[in-house]
Amino acid sequence: MKAVAVESWLSTLRKDDGTALADGSKKKIRDLMHLLYEHAIRYEWTDRNPITSVRQSGVRQATPIRLSVDQLSQLIYGELKQRERVMVLLDFGTGLRRGELSGVRWEDICFEDKFLIPKRSIVKQRIGKVKTEASKKSIPLDDVLIQQLLAWRQETPYAHDSDYVFASTKMRGKQPYWMSRIMQHPIKPVAAKTGIDIKGWHTLRHSCTTLLRQNNNNPKVVQGLLRHASYSITMNVYDEAMSEEKRNAHRGVIQQLNRSLTRSAPKPAIPQIVDKVGVPDGI
Repeated sequence: MKAVAVESWLSTLRKDDGTALADGSKKKIRDLMHLLYEHAIRYEWTDRNPITSVRQSGVRQATPIRLSVDQLSQLIYGELKQRERVMVLLDFGTGLRRGELSGVRWEDICFEDKFLIPKRSIVKQRIGKVKTEASKKSIPLDDVLIQQLLAWRQETPYAHDSDYVFASTKMRGKQPYWMSRIMQHPIKPVAAKTGIDIKGWHTLRHSCTTLLRQNNNNPKVVQGLLRHASYSITMNVYDEAMSEEKRNAHRGVIQQLNRSLTRSAPKPAIPQIVDKVGVPDGI
């Protein structure tokens, strides 16, 4: 296997919709291949790792979209219908990943003690495990979320403990809704009409992170709420979320400098009025 050939192959990878796979995803594939070769070397199945020389950037191609409190409030309480309102509120309020949101069952929610434990992730209707061990940690639920969930449980025909919270009526409750389709059709068009740009479910997770940061919460607490596997991931996300704060801080420093410059600048001389005999007025 040649490193250049692997790089060429990575460049051809596409999503299901035909768009290019993100550099971050390609980097993960490259790293996985690297680990497989390291495993093979350990068992003496090969004596070299060609993936070591494979170059693949993992730099994010676009800045994540984050919604403000006003935008979220308008979207959730002013525009969306009950089903989508509960979906968006739960996803934003808990920071759940899309697959985790899809996989939530009523039995995963403790209404008495007000918490949720993610136990599965459903992607393309395939049930799998949550992303990491840290992802299995419980998530606290505010009273507002509890009330909205109870109201939805009274509305949905699939309210048994073993039912999915967002069970598809078309599939008679045996499967949850396709979250990507819910986002693409009922949610995005409604958001667009009000001028709200929402890229996908992860926009809500990013927005949750940003607001946690703006509220000066302890990064370790945020790591627990977002269930990041490592503290470094939380800090990287924090750094991204601070971009607007950095811009405002930078703007404040420059404006302060300009105000100082204005105060310290020499005042223009006031011309004296000279009378007809050439003697300044007032002397």
